[in-house]
Amino acid sequence: MVSEMAIEDCEELQAQGLKPTCRDIVRLNALGVKSEKGRSSVSFYALPRCCFVGDVCFREPTIGHEVWYDDVSREFEVDDNVTEFFLNAFMLSRDADDLPSSANIPEVKLQLDKFVKQIKKLTVRQVMHAVAYCTQGCDADEWELPEVAKKDEDEDRAADESLALGVVREGQALGLGISLADAKKMTRSQLQGVIFRAYDLRDLHISKSIRQECIGDYYATLQSIKDRLEKEKENG
Repeated sequence: MVSEMAIEDCEELQAQGLKPTCRDIVRLNALGVKSEKGRSSVSFYALPRCCFVGDVCFREPTIGHEVWYDDVSREFEVDDNVTEFFLNAFMLSRDADDLPSSANIPEVKLQLDKFVKQIKKLTVRQVMHAVAYCTQGCDADEWELPEVAKKDEDEDRAADESLALGVVREGQALGLGISLADAKKMTRSQLQGVIFRAYDLRDLHISKSIRQECIGDYYATLQSIKDRLEKEKENG
């Protein structure tokens, strides 16, 4: 998809003698599409994604997967790309109910070692693309984060709190009657879809506020890119 807003702003930057990079243009287009196309609508009947590679089935993470990862990752060096890669792939290779207890780290390490041996004949590219499809789908703008979001990520993760649990709590606050156990079996997008539907049934239409937030993210990112390009121009 193409964002007319992003095209106009990139052309304006160029008219000012600034030189946005290919990465700048792609990022602005992705955020512009989010603002213009209203992709906040959710399919309430979407099936979780899955992908077979060899005899391993990777699946889209449910709330249960995300909560498990948030708990376990505190005991691993997930800043190390290799560790993060294998831990994430291992998690998505089984149902959340079949994962070892996040409180039993020795068992997690034991099963992780067995998993690494199981996939040793697969290429890194095969596993990487399978995991990327399960977590991101085919959305080109899925991981194009706005400037505001990138700043938040650098802050101290008061993530003793799981982001996924935040979605669950929002559902509980709406009185949806979904237990934590049932919520953990749903993907985050599925649960958010139910939450959005509950807002609509209560005549609390939040799509407009979501769109306004997307537009705010877009312009914050545009300004950040413009400031950087102006400094580069001054420095020759």
